[in-house]
Amino acid sequence: MNHPLVRLQLRHGWYAPHPVAAISLQPDAQSRTLLRRFDLWWRYEAGEWTLYTGRAGTAENLLAGLARALEGAPLCLVFSGDLAHLASVTDLPEGPRTLPHYSSRNVDRPADGGTDHILRPLSEERGPLATIWLYADDLGKAGPETCWIIRFEATRLPWIYYVVNRSHRPLNRPFMRASDGRLLAGPVETSLPDGDQALRFDTDGQALPLSRMPTLRLGLFDQFQSPLSDQMTEVCLIRSLPLPDPRSLIWDRQGPDRKVSAATTIYL
Repeated sequence: MNHPLVRLQLRHGWYAPHPVAAISLQPDAQSRTLLRRFDLWWRYEAGEWTLYTGRAGTAENLLAGLARALEGAPLCLVFSGDLAHLASVTDLPEGPRTLPHYSSRNVDRPADGGTDHILRPLSEERGPLATIWLYADDLGKAGPETCWIIRFEATRLPWIYYVVNRSHRPLNRPFMRASDGRLLAGPVETSLPDGDQALRFDTDGQALPLSRMPTLRLGLFDQFQSPLSDQMTEVCLIRSLPLPDPRSLIWDRQGPDRKVSAATTIYL
């Protein structure tokens, strides 16, 4: 019978509530060789890396023996897969272009006595990027019931929409409204690099989290006044706009106020 010794979960605001996709965690060559010597095997599935043993004996004794064999060195897990995409949807510190380093010796433990251990990111100087170091003595002290967790925050950026009207139907009083009732700033007439004239709407510098499964929806509307009354009639032009792509970035504004924004162009 196989018994789990270690569980490590990846959680990400971009993918929530679904598991992180297109990414895997695997031991490096040296760690893989050592784990096989101890008859330990692993599986990565649905955002969770699990280490198993088929040997008899307590988890504490098995991990203590592994710690002696490691002689103070950690097991090393390496991120693999589409790291460029994962980095693009992750709120990384300014400068890094890939995932940080994590270690079981830099964790937040729950104050309420729970079993979750949250690994905190470390700088490149503390270890190689896009890796996780798990020290066997830390794993033994925590016990197999502990869930080690890495939480990635989703990228937060100001959003910009450019609306290009090719329908030959003039817009009267266009506006963009989110499903929570907020209105985007605009419209402002602007010229795109390809020469198209567009109306710009934006979040007025407010950074919003990007998400694969968004809870916020944006719609494009127009208003016109009926010739038979003084009332304004609201017309929905696009009920659900595509959300900005985290890779479609522009430098917004000029000088010291320049900011990175996620931009989307809409054609009518």
